[in-house]
Parts: sequence; structure tokens; C-alpha cells
Amino acid sequence: MNDSNLKQLQTNDPKIHEFYLAQARVFRGKSNWHEMMKPCQNVLKEQPNNVEAKLLLGEALLNLEEWSQVIELHKEILAISPDNSFAYHRIAVALARLGKLTEADSYYEKVFDHEADFDKIHANNFLVQRQTGDFFFRKRNWLRSVEAYQRAIQLSPKSCWEYINLGRSFFKLGKDAEAVAVLEKAILVNEHHVWTHCYLAEILFEQGALELAAESCRRVLHLEPSNSEAKVLMAKIDSRMPSSQLDASFDQLPEKLAGILPGWEEDYEAGKRLQAQGQFKDAVELYYQSLLKNPHHSWSYHDLGDTFLNLGDWNSAIASYKQAIQLNSDYFWSNYNLGVAYRNIEAWENAVQLYQRSIHLNPALGLPTQILEETLRAWYDSLLQKGNSLLADNKKKSLECFREAVHIYQSNIHIPKFDISENVARSQQRNFRILMVVDDHLPQCLRYRVRQRIEQLDYAGFTNEYHSWTNAKEARNRLPFFNVVIFYRVPALPDVIQLIKLSKVLGKLVFYEIDDLIFDSILFPEPIESYGGQVTQEQYNGLIQGTVLFREAMKLCDFGIASTPSLQQQMKKVMGIDNCFLHRNALDSKNLQALAINSPKIERSYISIFYGSGTKAHNSDFDELVAPALAKVLQLHSNVRLTLMGHLTVPKILEPFQEQIDRIAIVEDVVVYYEFLKQADIAIAVLYPTKVNNCKSELKWFEAATFKVPCVVSNTTTYLEIIKQEEDGLIASNPDEWFEHLDSLVKNPILRKRIGESAHRRVMQKYSISVMADNFRDIIERIVESRQGQERLVLQSSRKKLLIVNVFYPPQSIGGATRIVKDNVDILTTEYNDIYEVSIFTTEEGNQEPYQLSQYSHKGVRVTRVSSPMEEGMDWRYKNPTMYDIFKEYLEVYQPDLIHFHCVQRLTASVLEVAADMNIPFLVTAHDAWWISDHQFLVNSDGEECNYQQNDPVITARDTHNVTESIQRKLYLREQLNRAAAVLAVSEAFAKIYRKNGFPQTKANPNGIMPRPQLPRQLNPNGRIRFAHVGGMSAHKGYYLFKQAVEAANLENSEVVVVDHAKTVGSASRTQWGTTPVTVMAKVDQDKMPGFYSTIDILVAPSLWPESFGLVTREAVAAGVWVIASNKGALAEELVDGENGYVVSVENTEALLRILQTIDREPSSFKSCTNLSALPRLTQHQVEELVQFYKEI
Repeated sequence: MNDSNLKQLQTNDPKIHEFYLAQARVFRGKSNWHEMMKPCQNVLKEQPNNVEAKLLLGEALLNLEEWSQVIELHKEILAISPDNSFAYHRIAVALARLGKLTEADSYYEKVFDHEADFDKIHANNFLVQRQTGDFFFRKRNWLRSVEAYQRAIQLSPKSCWEYINLGRSFFKLGKDAEAVAVLEKAILVNEHHVWTHCYLAEILFEQGALELAAESCRRVLHLEPSNSEAKVLMAKIDSRMPSSQLDASFDQLPEKLAGILPGWEEDYEAGKRLQAQGQFKDAVELYYQSLLKNPHHSWSYHDLGDTFLNLGDWNSAIASYKQAIQLNSDYFWSNYNLGVAYRNIEAWENAVQLYQRSIHLNPALGLPTQILEETLRAWYDSLLQKGNSLLADNKKKSLECFREAVHIYQSNIHIPKFDISENVARSQQRNFRILMVVDDHLPQCLRYRVRQRIEQLDYAGFTNEYHSWTNAKEARNRLPFFNVVIFYRVPALPDVIQLIKLSKVLGKLVFYEIDDLIFDSILFPEPIESYGGQVTQEQYNGLIQGTVLFREAMKLCDFGIASTPSLQQQMKKVMGIDNCFLHRNALDSKNLQALAINSPKIERSYISIFYGSGTKAHNSDFDELVAPALAKVLQLHSNVRLTLMGHLTVPKILEPFQEQIDRIAIVEDVVVYYEFLKQADIAIAVLYPTKVNNCKSELKWFEAATFKVPCVVSNTTTYLEIIKQEEDGLIASNPDEWFEHLDSLVKNPILRKRIGESAHRRVMQKYSISVMADNFRDIIERIVESRQGQERLVLQSSRKKLLIVNVFYPPQSIGGATRIVKDNVDILTTEYNDIYEVSIFTTEEGNQEPYQLSQYSHKGVRVTRVSSPMEEGMDWRYKNPTMYDIFKEYLEVYQPDLIHFHCVQRLTASVLEVAADMNIPFLVTAHDAWWISDHQFLVNSDGEECNYQQNDPVITARDTHNVTESIQRKLYLREQLNRAAAVLAVSEAFAKIYRKNGFPQTKANPNGIMPRPQLPRQLNPNGRIRFAHVGGMSAHKGYYLFKQAVEAANLENSEVVVVDHAKTVGSASRTQWGTTPVTVMAKVDQDKMPGFYSTIDILVAPSLWPESFGLVTREAVAAGVWVIASNKGALAEELVDGENGYVVSVENTEALLRILQTIDREPSSFKSCTNLSALPRLTQHQVEELVQFYKEI
């Protein structure tokens, strides 16, 4: 049927769309995916919202692996049909194939949200089953992954990966035998699959089948001689069995080709182009072709690894990255991406090691730290899940899994180093700042150990605040402002572990506080039966897991606080005999408020016995100890009523006395609770004296005593220590004694009154807020006194506190000003350490969450940094109230004597406003035009140089899109800058610009350079002269002007090196400008710059803006490198035309082009170092001058 016939049919037959769809199904049956697309597209031309046509088209695209189109098309389907589970599934598949697993999993979750049994409904769809298995495998839902993989294998029994992941799922469930059986089937399917043997070896090793495990390792190494997993496992096997049982020899990597064949580079570049276009499979073939011709090129292996990563072929990616690292071990992205590949196959240990190495290779980048945390969490969760699955059958192994999870996380998490001693005041009235991280799930615990503590700390005059451990990130953000951290009843979950370790690294006094013996797995929890059916098996298992997590969190801390002496002794077994302190539960404002209400005692016709239970435990204690005694009392005394409040099931022995029992549901409001308690005539506190209960506090006794209510209590260790028998309480050890004491109190009102009043006097004297505040102060003071001058705690010195503020600081060494600041600080801390105690306040680049605080040390200097909002115009923004508040709190805590502000963009001038408002003297060094212009480098958005008279509103109006905002900005900045005790500029040339703009007080404090070795010039093997541009690929640095000049110059004897600050460390690429070859390379570490200068002949610095200083030109001059610099600002101050460089106009390319051509014609004159008549000014001299400014202020 030709097109005209089809068009006629379409016009005459309204069912033509059904014909097209039927045609598409025919092509689907033939797996002719390209042809299948055409009829679908014909339908959609006329009916763009036809879901069936879109689904068929999507199926074709899915099979053609057009992943991006699959995603786009199925999102259109969801816009029409939001509940279409197939659309969610296909998007998830495509995202997974693109390596976007987190996003993919979010769509898989939507599949099952809309159709819970999606995988079962589509049980005959192999793709659905395989992808569902992969999804549940990543989510560590091993039972569901087992079901899906088993269905997938039934549909396609020759697909190896499904067997492998089914075996791994069984292994995660602790079903080792099933795992081995499945992996052996996988070997029958494909005996050459490396990872089948790998995983089988791991499981056999875990089972203790060492010889079989070793045999599996040998098979791996036969298939892949460089497989590090097998080598590591062989080493473990070797350590556990006699060497005679092992063949320890490993095959070596094949020898690489000695020569390099032509055409490899063309294949490599073609592969990169295809990779950039998303044609990954074709790119793989070209990379292989390139490597056959040149197996020594690390970038070919790396880019091949990236391509496999995009394809989701983790094992091939691993092999490629390993080869890349062998050739270039320090390339960040090869190490990082190898970690990504390992993480995707859950090779946690390998992934963690590579992320840690990535952090070492690029400490300024936050990405590897973030992914390391995520990977450790996943590893931690997998071990917890494994432990939970083993709990029913093997409690010992289960607890080992829990402990291993904590150990792995805490020993591998990255915490920036901090080698600063924490200062404490010399006075006896130290204002300790106390941060509490607490469990706030149990109201009674929150009250007695948190809110009570706040009242005590307030009374003691200590600054304090608390955060739930579930919001540990906010607590971490507050950490820089506190010197004592108390972790109350928190489990060793990842956020908590990280916060404890960070607190210790930062030198805080770190306490673990607890008020129950819930950290001993032998003693707790008590049998599930004792909970009277009020705790489920799942909740009970959580209590068992908690014993490990609480104990491990406690072990991480330095000091302990217990609520009773018995609990203190138990904590000492974990933390050390000298590290645990007693701080009892006590009275607080709630007690006093209830007491102040002074409700009169109601005259009742009966005697009231009161029992309140705030927990689900201790039902059996009540039933066995006191219920028989209460039954006798109620039987003998018809004038007695029993009030039961809270979690309690009435035992059978009391059922006949229901008419004498008042049941009250648990009351959350403690003041209301006290209204019941204060009207009671007798209170009881019932506990079996087990080791767990012996650690519980006396709070029920002292609460009753507050209202003069006599109390009968059990003979726990705490009550035996506290209560004086028959004086301020009665202690019962068995049902007979319970009856005896209750009966005597019922009969004797005088006894009730005497015991109640005696207990009240004692409690008001010993348990008051002031007494407990003194006790806590004493605990802190004792620790401080014992640790002064030791480890990380020292008395404050008499040195002046100097705070340096700059937008960046190492390891985030961004911009020349940051280098200057860092060099200044280095000299201040070495030459003037007896005068100044230097600290840094800066921002964090790359953190997407604003206003997050962190601390680290750099060369012995405390650095505090805050993440600024990543927003449009963030470097222009001049005022930020949130930054004002953050910096204000920082100044209140650290109390600097003097502040030196450098570049404050992102921080904004609000930080100056705070300092002025707090009367802290400060000075400002202007490194650029930020203070006087909308354009930091005096180059407008069109690339044109601005008029220097920036305080003229008419000139301002020429270069702004919003003149009102621009003038308001300049007025605010002028006000803040004029509040400075001194305004400095980094050169006389720039000081003149500031004076011209209304700051006549500006003085020059010219920058200096740090002395560096001058290395001999390394001649270029190809004989070409080497020009270098290192200022970054930006207009104001003259990059485009330089490029245009080179392209027009037709250079014959030259080549160019360009440093791209955005390029990944260690990477490079080649291009051509006209006739000139160009190498674009990443930024060079400062300690490697002397070596870099020895490999170039001429530095080109054609900046378009009036450079305030020109650090690289001066460093190049000092290194003996010729320099071509623009005539703007202070850039060329050290140049003498024809002797060490040339000064050129940058109004256009002509002057630069001429000098390039001159050098190109006579290259030999520029291949040796220049003669140094005098070195540029050194940083040492700059700092000497700077210190004089400090002293004058």
C-alpha cells in the first residue's frame, strides 16, 4: 500500500488508527523495532494523546536502547494517564541503564505504589522480573528480590546475572546453602563469568570451606589475572589455612605492546565524540580499537570505564578503571568512578577505599566525602538487615553483625582533621556552652534527663540547647558554637556516630548519658512474656538490636553520666572506671508548679492507693509482687480504693475487686498526673530487683514525697541505698512484706503523715534544681581541672585573637586572593605566633545546602566555614541577614580582638556590620573592585572595561540593569567600609582607584610572593617556544583576546598551554588555534608550580581589567620566565621591557599579535631564564608591614 492509498484510507476510514496499531503489533512480533515505530508515529500525528500508540512506540524505543527518548515519551504518557504503572516501570528501566539508580528507584517505588503486585501480574515478562529483582536487590529487600529473580530464571534459564543476584540475595538472607547451589547453576550457564566465581568464593569463605573458596579464586584469576577481589580473598584464605594447601602464585598481567601503532589517537577522539553523543556501545568499539594500537594511554582506559559506567556494565567498568589507574594512579576521576562501579555491585570495602583515596587526591571537592557517607550507610544498613534476619536463629551472630556495622562506619567515615586545642577560660566561673543530642521519643525520659537538665544548666549560667538525634545534621551545624556535647540515650546510627566522632575531633568534652540498663544484651531485654503482651516481636527485636547500638555509641564517647550508682558501675565496665559520673533524676519546675498550686487534700470516704506506670514493661512485676498483697488489702478493707494509671493489664487476682479499682488512661501532661498523685494516701513503686531494675532511679518515690505521699517500694539496689526504712519510706521484698506495709499504712494515718513529711523534707533539700546544677558544674569542672594542659584542653593564653575572614581558604584554594591570604596566615602563625592566635572564617564551595557550618584545621589554624546560598548573583549580593546572625553568634563565642576582612563576597558585607555593631575593631583589604562596583573586575557584561569613577551615579547607570539596586548596594558598602579602622589595597595602583572612589583613607599594603626554588628550564623536545595562559578561561583575564591573537598570528615555531580552572585535576586535552597546537590542562597544585614554570618559556597575562596585583606575573618573573602582561593596573609593575618581558595594550589584539609573531620568529632568544636583577617583594615584607597596621589599630 503506497502513501497515497494510505492517505485516502485515513480520510475515508476512521479505523485507520486501529490498522496502524495492528501493524505495529505485527512488527513487534518480528522484533522489527525500527519498523514498529512508524505506524505508531502515524497514529500520534492525528491522535497525539493516544496512550496505546505511545506505549507501543515506547516499547520499540526501549528495545532500541534509546533511553533518553524512552524517559521523555513515558513522562508524556504519565501526564495523560498518571496511574500507568507500565510508564513508571519503563522510565525506571531507562534511568537504571543510564546509571541514575537513585532516580530509577524512585520510579520503581511509584510502580509498586500504583500496582503493588506489578511483578506478579506481569509474571511472564522477563524484563519486568529482571528489573524488579534488581530494584529490590538495590533496596536490600532480599525476599522480594529472590521471588523476582526466580521468576526471571523460569522465563530465561540461560541468563547468568539472574542466577548470580539470586545467589547473592540468598546469601544476604543467611541462606548460604541455597546461595551456593544457585551460583553453581550460574557456572553451568556460563563458566567464564568472573563474578559468579567471585561471589561463590566469598560465600564459601564465610562458610569456612577454604579449599573450595581458594579453588573459586583461582578460577577468577585464570579468567581475569588482575582481579583484586580474588587476590584480597586469597590473602584472607592464606591467613586461615596452611600454605601447603594453597597455590599462592598468581598469573601476571600480559606484557603490553612495546610499540604504538598509528591511528590510535583518531580512534580515541572518535570514541570520545560518540560517548558525548550518548552512543555508548559504538564508543566502546572505538576505544578498544584505540587500545589495541596504544595500550599505554590511560585516558583511553578511563573513558572506556566511563562508557561502561553509563551502560551499567559495572564489571567491565571496573576492569577499565583498574587499567587506567595502573597507568595514572593519581587521577581523581578514575579512582572515584572505580568506587562508583564497586558500589553498584555492593563491593562495599573496595568502594570505601577508593572514595577515601579520592578524598586524599582532591580534598577541596565535597563529592567523594558525600558518596563515601552514602556508601557506608548502605553497607551499615546491609549488615543491620543481615543481623535482623539472623536474630531468630543465631542471636550471637546477629549481634556480631550489629557491632560490625558500627565498627565499619565509625572507622571509615571521613572527619576533617582538627589539631587545635580547645581553650577554656582561666576564671572559676566558666561559661560552658553545652549541646545536648537526645532521644526524645519517651516523654518521661525527655523530661527527667533533658528538660530538667536545661533548667539546671540555666541555673548554673551555662549556655545550652538540645536537638533530637533524629535531626543530627542540625546538631552538627551547631557544633562549632559549643564546647561540651552530651549524647543522651542515643543509638549508634550513622548520623550519631559521625556526630560523636566529629565532636571528639573538634576537642569537645563528649559525654554519653543514660538512665536505663539497655546496653547489656545478656541482661536486657527481659523475656518478652514480662511485657504482658504489650510488645510485638518486631518491637522486641528492636530492643535486642538496641543493646548493641546503645553500647557502641557509649564506647565512642569520652565520659559517662548515669542516673544511679548501680547504672554508673555498669557504665564503668564499658567506658572506664574514672570516666563515669552520677547525676540523679530530681525536682524541676513541673514539680514545683504542681506544689505551688496547693490543691487542698480532698476529704474522701476511702483511702487511696496509687500506682502509675509509664512503660509497657514490669507488668509481671506488678502481678507477682504486689497484686496478691493488694487483693488481700482490698478484701480486708472495703474503705480502700486502688487507682491504676497507664500501661497495665489488671491481673486476674484483682478482677473480683473491680468495684474498688479506678482505671485511668496514661496522662501525658505531668501536672495533670500530679493532681492524681497528690490526692493519693499511699503510693507504690513495684520492681523485681533484677540487675536491670537495680539500675532504675528513685523518681516514683521522690515524686510522691514532693506531695508528702508515703511510698512503699521494692527492694531494688537504688531504693535500698536511698530510703531509710520506716522513716521516709517502706521497702518490701516479697508479697507478704507488701501486704504488711500497705496494711499498716491503711490502718495508721499518723504513720502515713510522718513518713510523707519526712520524705518531703529530704527531697526538697537533696533533689532541688540548685543542688543538681551544682553537681553538674562540679562534674564539668573536675574534668577540666584534670585535663588542663593535656591533650586538647588548655587554658586561654594572653595572645591577641586575630580573625581572618576571606571567601575561600585551603583546601578550597580558589582565586589569587585566597593564595595571598593563606601565605599571610602561614607567616603570621610562624613568625608572630607569640603575639596572635589566628583563626579563619570562610565559606564552603559546592555545598548545595545553605548556612551549614563546619570546622577543620589547616596547618594548626582553626577554620570555620559556612555554606552560602548557591543563587544567581551570589557574588554580587552585598547584604545577608542570615549571615549577620551566624557571624554574630560566632563572634560571641570566639570573641576575637581584631578582625581582618579580605574578600567577603558570598559572606556579604553583613559580616562587617556585625563587627561594627559589636564594637570589634577591624580592617579591610580590597583585592578587587567588589566594594566600589557592580562589576568585581571592572569589566561589564559586554566584556568592556568600566569607567574607574564608579562612585558617580551617572557612570553606575551606564553599566547596570537596575540602577536603584546598584546605588543602594554602593551606599550600603560605603557605609560598612567606612566603619573599618583601616582600608588597605594590595597595590598602590589599586589604592589610587579606591581613593578616587571616595575612600581617601585607603593605604597600600602591596602583596608579596612566597620564595620558591627556580628550576632550570626544560627544553621542549619539539623545539617550539611555549606560551602559557594560566588565569583561567574567562574574559576579564584576557583569555579570548589571547586566543584571537594566536589564531590570527599564524605561528610556526610555537605552541600554547592553557590552564582551565574548571578542568579536573590531572586531566588534559589537545586542540588547535589556527596553525598553533594547544594543550588545555587542569589547574596545577601550588607546590608543583616551580616545576610547571620550568616547562614553559613565556607567561601571557593579557588581563582586560586593572589587576589589583598580579600574583602569577610576579611568580613567573621570580621563576625566570618571560612575561607578556597587559598595561592594566599593577599587573606589569615588575616588568622591564625587553629584559624580563613585555607590556602590551589590550585595547585590541594588534599589540599582542605583533609581540607573539616577533617571538615566534626568534624563539631561541626566549628559551633560557631571564636575568633577575631584583626579586619581587616577598610576603614576609608584606606581613611585617601588615602587623604594624594591626598594632596601630
